[in-house]
Amino acid sequence: MKQKRFRYRVPIILAVYVIAVQLFVNIDSYLYAVNDHYDSSVFFMCGKAMFNGLVPYVDFADSKGPLLWTIYGIGYLIHHYSYVGVFWMCCLFYWLTFCLDYKIARLYLPEKESLLASMGMAMPFFYWNFYTETKAEHFCTFFVTFAIYVLLRLMQQRAKLPFRLYFGIGVGIAACLLMKWSIAVMLVSLVVSILFYAYKRKETVRTVSSIIAGFVVVALPFLLYFIAVGNWNDFVQEYFVNTLQTVQVPLKETITSYLAEWKNVFTTKRFLYIVYILPLLCLWKKKEWFASALPFLSALFFLALSIRHDNFGHYISIVAPFAIVAVVQVLLLMRECRIKPQVYIGVLAVALVYIVWGKIHYTETFFCKAGEK
Repeated sequence: MKQKRFRYRVPIILAVYVIAVQLFVNIDSYLYAVNDHYDSSVFFMCGKAMFNGLVPYVDFADSKGPLLWTIYGIGYLIHHYSYVGVFWMCCLFYWLTFCLDYKIARLYLPEKESLLASMGMAMPFFYWNFYTETKAEHFCTFFVTFAIYVLLRLMQQRAKLPFRLYFGIGVGIAACLLMKWSIAVMLVSLVVSILFYAYKRKETVRTVSSIIAGFVVVALPFLLYFIAVGNWNDFVQEYFVNTLQTVQVPLKETITSYLAEWKNVFTTKRFLYIVYILPLLCLWKKKEWFASALPFLSALFFLALSIRHDNFGHYISIVAPFAIVAVVQVLLLMRECRIKPQVYIGVLAVALVYIVWGKIHYTETFFCKAGEK
């Protein structure tokens, strides 16, 4: 009975936790001024334009997808003259993500430690050096986490998974495709890994059909909308063709810059992302050497694609969802060494203070600093 009560309290605890942390680390919150928004100001104006009847990719355009503008449009409806509506959309997406991280941790840990593992994900998600302003990556994080959850559950459980999980994978592919298509390309690595397990279990047809159904449910309304307003060709040209051309450079320059980015991964703070994905190797088993390596290989694929053209350091943040396994491994090691959970809680509290301090220190728009200039 106590376990059931605790399980029902988890979403409430995580909702309060996410809102409290977001208030201090998200520049869209009530505690920050509205200036110093760059990409997110463009997303907001696109969402506002779309919700006021303008046709995307005809009357206005940007390199992002219509679902991202829809999210910002909802934020605009919540509040026309600030980003607090976007703040609440962020809270919703991150709350769902933290709940998923709890479910991932439950595959390996008891309930209370799983809650601690989920709360610990605030570090890789909100570290101020990468979490500067709200980007497409942050709304895609939930869908990447969902795919990780399905893959890890396939690895842990032999029983058939419910139809809704594979359906959710299709939803995630479509959602990422309609926000930032490059993340959908990265997500393919997790989808292929899931299909590999489906093939092993002789559930390929059921899995593929479920994924397609989820994809269609999300993509079809946008397709019908594009056909209705007559901007399908403009959408394809601007969102896919033109965006791809902006990152195309000669082969020699591509190789040189790509190798430089890999060097930066090992010589800058982005090394943290190597730390996040290395513990995935703990899932490796000699008997199933390829299947058990798929989570690490998928994370490596995300890392390899996200470092390209990452001049601002936030593109790589889409790798952060894989860090849940690192947090779980830390808690498993603590159990093995008989270290009390209070030590973890203390370190988590210090880390939270650090990311909040860093955000306030390096941001000029915090409410008590906004009028200094």
